[in-house]
Amino acid sequence: MIVLGTSVAAMLVYPTLPSDIPTSINVSGAVTRRAPTSLWSWFLLPLIMVALQLVFIALRDRLPRHPESFNFPDKEEFLRLPDEFRGPVVVQMQWLIDAMSVLVQMVLLMVFALVWYAATGRASGGLMLVPLLMSVMTTPFVFLLLSRVTNAVEAQTKEWRAAGSPPRATR
Repeated sequence: MIVLGTSVAAMLVYPTLPSDIPTSINVSGAVTRRAPTSLWSWFLLPLIMVALQLVFIALRDRLPRHPESFNFPDKEEFLRLPDEFRGPVVVQMQWLIDAMSVLVQMVLLMVFALVWYAATGRASGGLMLVPLLMSVMTTPFVFLLLSRVTNAVEAQTKEWRAAGSPPRATR
């Protein structure tokens, strides 16, 4: 929805843009570089957002067939689990990918909004710090989400052992 909303907004405001738009804004919100307004210069960021969303979707869809491609601290323990016990862990991995997709798209949406704001001649002041801080603040959130994957591995390992299955060697 974020990507679609940004794309629709970009289309709606495109006819109202000035003859040139910002292509670089410093941390204090001052425009440091401009380019002539064109489809390419205005829609590049929404296109990047679409491309990133497609990558996130592809990763999420590939994960059930290739869960070994997901890298995290308890990967070896996860790979010891039989396939029938991996499902709940894969769901948590997919949830992490979905959450990361939303976080990345939110940061890019904020950057796009600030470019539009600057393009229309408004001063954004210190608002450029918001996407930077959003990016930095995602790190603790990612570790929190990663702990959900680790907890799922532990729960599935306990369930597997409770079912009477002997420990297996890593594949």
